[in-house]
Amino acid sequence: MPQSEDLKLNLSPLKVPNPFGRAGELKEIEKHISNNQNLILLGPRRVGKTTLLNAIEIRKSKEYNIVKYDCQSDRDISSFFANLLVSAKHPKIFVSSKGTKYEGEFKKEREIVEKIIKENKCSPFLIENIVCGDVKKSEEENIKDSTAFLLMLGYDELSNENGDKPVVEEYKFALHYNIPILCMIKGTDDDKRSKDVKLIIGDIINKRIGFYYQYKNLKELKKVLKETIIRNKEKWNKEKTINLKKEKYKDIGDIFFNSIKEQKDEKFLILIDELGELRHDKTIDNFESFLPYFDAKIKETDVKNSTFVITGSENIFTTSYQKYFSSFWPIDIDVFNEETAKNFIRCVLKLNNEDKYFDKIISVWGTLPKDLVSLYYELSEKEVNNEKIKDALISVIKKPEFNLEGQYPYLEKEDITCLKNISQYLPASENELKPYVSSEIFGRVSREQFILKENNGKYHFVSKLFWWGIMYDFDRKIFENFLKNILENG
Repeated sequence: MPQSEDLKLNLSPLKVPNPFGRAGELKEIEKHISNNQNLILLGPRRVGKTTLLNAIEIRKSKEYNIVKYDCQSDRDISSFFANLLVSAKHPKIFVSSKGTKYEGEFKKEREIVEKIIKENKCSPFLIENIVCGDVKKSEEENIKDSTAFLLMLGYDELSNENGDKPVVEEYKFALHYNIPILCMIKGTDDDKRSKDVKLIIGDIINKRIGFYYQYKNLKELKKVLKETIIRNKEKWNKEKTINLKKEKYKDIGDIFFNSIKEQKDEKFLILIDELGELRHDKTIDNFESFLPYFDAKIKETDVKNSTFVITGSENIFTTSYQKYFSSFWPIDIDVFNEETAKNFIRCVLKLNNEDKYFDKIISVWGTLPKDLVSLYYELSEKEVNNEKIKDALISVIKKPEFNLEGQYPYLEKEDITCLKNISQYLPASENELKPYVSSEIFGRVSREQFILKENNGKYHFVSKLFWWGIMYDFDRKIFENFLKNILENG
């Protein structure tokens, strides 16, 4: 009997360590991860790939630094790499003040904030930690690369012995690159501050940029800095992602893969959901302009501290795109077999083993995991009979998630029309469907995984509920006849 957590029911992907009916798949996935083998989880829509990815995240979170991204979030390749990069790196905080840890007005503060930043899982950048090189160029590059800019101001003039004002320049770089500013102001006697310090403080206040705080002592500085980092880290990361995604995807990708390679002491498990959705990025000419780059960088970054687990459709990764994933081991994630589906129905509907409605429910609902979950919301705590099954089916297929136009706005109108037209003829082979649809449109529709080819060469709808929904809208008489035949003749 599955653990109680296995039977948590939600129409969204589950976030549990032991999803129902997937013990075998999880065991195989974990075996390959332990061998540092990159994986592709192949399966149709609504089969539970995301639920498995969530389970792996939970089960492996103590062993690995988890980097996770859902490509359905905005279907943009620059955003894809920006999110991976921000997740893979500790937020960098550039520390700006006059002097260094060894001399000057902020000698003690710089040493303290470096420690506080590290303790809160961020990466401090202090210019005095650079061994050599062009300091000014390094300042600009590292500010641009930073997640936040910590500016400490006191009373002294900001110019150095050469007459330069590096703090002022650093502040301008932070403004130019739109880096979140955290300004810690030493002391409370504003009249005694130098002209440059007053100008910057006034600029921050008047423009309402960033966060500023006047601290009276080092204890207060420690407390406020720690609280501010904890409170703002997630917000800073989002702003960093927004800034990064404006760059060319290869530039961000190079930084991401280099970052992984440089963090040799970290073990990364990189979980990427529905990579094939990046085909819909309108800013690139072809999905294949991205795939060879992605493949080459993974092979180039062939180190033992990172493992990729990608989910995607069978129709994406078993076509011409497969050549770019030769280093990945494919694992098929299929619909539940009938026995597992019956066990699921038995548990959620409290049916007896001999109940005559098992086969009818499976004939109507199918064995796709997410479709089966909807049974609970429609038939739980009700007496199961033919009329209740029919009512439940009609109630479910009228919901927005079974509206093709609403759920998949990127589909061409002619593709949706095609799906509706061929529904009445399925299951059928591609040859049998030729009189009703062009090869080009059929190819696009099959790539979107609404229909898949069975071993006998015939195509069928992956989700029976989607099929019922289309038939209900397309021809109510055909819908009624199909359903009546199943319920009355079983």
